[in-house]
Amino acid sequence: MPQENTKRISGAEVYSKIREMAIDYDFVPGQTIKESQLAEKMNVSRTPVREALNRLVTEGLITFQKNRGFFCRTITANELFFQAETRLGLELVAVELAVKRADDQALRAISAFWKRVEKRAPKTNSLTMARHDERFHEMIAEASGNPILVDMLSNISARIRFVRRIEVKHAVRAGANFKHHTTIADAMLRRDAAAAKATLIEHLTFTEADSIEVLKLGLEKILNTNLS
Repeated sequence: MPQENTKRISGAEVYSKIREMAIDYDFVPGQTIKESQLAEKMNVSRTPVREALNRLVTEGLITFQKNRGFFCRTITANELFFQAETRLGLELVAVELAVKRADDQALRAISAFWKRVEKRAPKTNSLTMARHDERFHEMIAEASGNPILVDMLSNISARIRFVRRIEVKHAVRAGANFKHHTTIADAMLRRDAAAAKATLIEHLTFTEADSIEVLKLGLEKILNTNLS
């Protein structure tokens, strides 16, 4: 039973905590996610936990099987490849719309943000750099002025955040580094959508071979973390 003297957390906080666990693969792929264990760990009833899990199913961050319950999503090379392919298509649209619609202030903000990140990069760990990378691309989506596009890219970003952390740490592919961000931001400031998109393609292209290597490194990390 929950301890009465322990501070309760809201349903929104329950959702946020479980979401981060799912994104970061705190569960092993294919593992059963037990409502009762999460409820006890968070000192809440099973109701907000179940609500959070159902919401995460709709977001594709966990899975549900009738009469069996909730499970940590599996991770395959094909899925990684298709997610990256989808992300590239959405980001190309975002860049083109941002160049067309955003004011100069918004584009300057994207450039200034990344310059600040670059200055701190030598002392920044891979998790934080991955989050900064995610924010850079979110800012481009926001500058597009299309809220549906922002939501779609946010969902994709959450599903591949673990992969991005692996790429940042191990430099699996050349485009995974951040040297392209400044080039993309500068091209957008010049309103040169073609140049920005060309660099974005180089930056985000993720091959089937890349997906196999990232999957190998990712599973090693997941299993070592959860078994240690």
